[in-house]
Amino acid sequence: MDDAEKLLEKFSPIFKSGDKLFSEVNKPYQKQENRDMIKLAYEVFNLASQNMPEKEILEHIQKWSKEDKSGFLSEILENSGSSLADITSAIERYYHLGPNMMELSPPRKKSFTIALIRRLLTDQYDFINIAKNYISINDFNDLLHHIISPLGSYGRLGGKSSGLFLAKNILKKAAKHSELLSKIKTPKTWYITSDALLNFISYNNLDEVMEQKYKEIGQVRQEYPYVIHVFKNSLHSPEIVKGLLMALEDFGDVPLVIRSSSLLEDRVGTVFAGKYKSLFVANQGTKEKRLNELTDAIAEVYASTFSPDPIEYRTHNDLLDFNEEMGIMIQEVVGGQNGAILFPCFCRRGFQPKRIQVVEPDKTGRWFAKNCSWTGYTRC
Repeated sequence: MDDAEKLLEKFSPIFKSGDKLFSEVNKPYQKQENRDMIKLAYEVFNLASQNMPEKEILEHIQKWSKEDKSGFLSEILENSGSSLADITSAIERYYHLGPNMMELSPPRKKSFTIALIRRLLTDQYDFINIAKNYISINDFNDLLHHIISPLGSYGRLGGKSSGLFLAKNILKKAAKHSELLSKIKTPKTWYITSDALLNFISYNNLDEVMEQKYKEIGQVRQEYPYVIHVFKNSLHSPEIVKGLLMALEDFGDVPLVIRSSSLLEDRVGTVFAGKYKSLFVANQGTKEKRLNELTDAIAEVYASTFSPDPIEYRTHNDLLDFNEEMGIMIQEVVGGQNGAILFPCFCRRGFQPKRIQVVEPDKTGRWFAKNCSWTGYTRC
């Protein structure tokens, strides 16, 4: 429209320059002079009223209003200094705006989603390129309420956790077109952020352990049992313990597996298969006993960050100088009773039940396996 083009020229003289705007010009464009924006606004609405239905104009105004009210979320997500608590608070505020206020334009939705993927999961391009097609802002709302982190956390979930979260959402979308896939379930999961390892080390004054990766591998192997001993006799910070108590309340008394999820793990080109520990706990007895079992297993997984196998693997793949952090996945063990023992339905390929200590049945009559170690079959 000629009238619209003339109006655009009033907002920016550069508009009439056309293709010259994209040409190789080495001098600054002329600065536009101040305009009476109130007067221009009236001209915009007068022109719109002459060419558009009132209902369409109103829809545009409502859309702009919604996007303006979501500006706080953009500010938090695009700010690299935003902590996990800031992001959680912003997402909750976003949802409290109500269903009608969550209708964002596709570009803004994509911008928010990618910012959340980069901040909470990974900044790997290959991962983001896939994840942006399957993960939405809505998916992060539930995730954030199952994350345990130190105060002021800036950590991520780690490679294994991010991969599982993506796989879960791929299956959720695919299930709409496949009855078979709709029957696949993901075990209940809680996550501890990757920087909780640094918090654990700092809280217990164990900073010298960070030097292990630069020692001779023979010395690393010799000192590793000592690292395990020190870690298992150290304490977790109060905010982590509080989060673990919430997780135990949510899980109930089902058996759990504590799985490593380092930043380097399960990335493109560096899988770290079998390099870090995953430990089963029976999760039976009093809450205090269950908490002690859980914190002890987490400490042992943390210690495996400094074991000789991953350090050798990192050296071989030129990753020794990377600041490795260890996230944790706490998952419900889904299984069935086989005689007096509860077996997981599936476990990692290359693993087989090797040693099992049976725990007496509880009030419900169920039996549980304790101190399991696995070494040989895909199915147990």
